[in-house]
Amino acid sequence: TFARLDRLDEALDACDEVVRRFAGAIEPALRIQAARALMFKAAALGEQGRAEDAKVVYDKVVERFVDASQPALRNYTTTALMYKAETLGDLNRPKDAIYAYEQVIARLGEPAEPSLQRQLAGALISKGMLLDRLGHFAEAVIAYDQIVQHFGENLVPSLREVVAKALVLKAIALCDLDRFA
Repeated sequence: TFARLDRLDEALDACDEVVRRFAGAIEPALRIQAARALMFKAAALGEQGRAEDAKVVYDKVVERFVDASQPALRNYTTTALMYKAETLGDLNRPKDAIYAYEQVIARLGEPAEPSLQRQLAGALISKGMLLDRLGHFAEAVIAYDQIVQHFGENLVPSLREVVAKALVLKAIALCDLDRFA
């Protein structure tokens, strides 16, 4: 883990060097390495308890590579948004986290690739759970319904599991909606 890394500052400097040298490169492989270095840096900062710093780095990934045409770079930006949302949730900023999840959802659209489908399902369920936590039960139900709509007939076991969880959470949110109305 990063917590036991005695040379963390040196590792973070190396990440900064990769970004400085290669983030603006023409070659996709070099830009991918820059994105990878930023993701490593954000994860290391987060594990060190520096969540706000990690969020800033996730923002840098999105800013630098949001318009990239390479699938790997698009994947890094979506993953950075997901981790940013999780970090914002950890920082007790649920409204900001919900907004970040909405960016992921909008960005992904209707993905065909299983890995992107899992990201979409994760963003939808996380958004629903945060809405639930804020007492926005009707909006949470909508998020859970979107999961069922997108993935209800999907045969991938991990997505079927998310659908089952969404249906349970929907039932709870509906009860809460009646109870707190």
